[in-house]
Amino acid sequence: MKYVDVGGQVSQRQIWPFAMAFLGGHGMIAAWCELRGDFRHFRADRVRALADGGERYPSRRPLLIQRWRAATGHGVGC
Repeated sequence: MKYVDVGGQVSQRQIWPFAMAFLGGHGMIAAWCELRGDFRHFRADRVRALADGGERYPSRRPLLIQRWRAATGHGVGC
């Protein structure tokens, strides 16, 4: 994924998206980011290019969601 951050910096990232939502007036993508080695949230309007790398998730999607919830506290207690 080619992504532009709030400061206008462009980065190339390999991500493993597992959820999309509409928050604060913006489409958001929740994903594991290989560049940062952590979960990240990306604004969909800042994505400049996407490509299918032909690889599968490194783990099952439910496991990624479980790890994301534990790491961020999102969705805990819902």
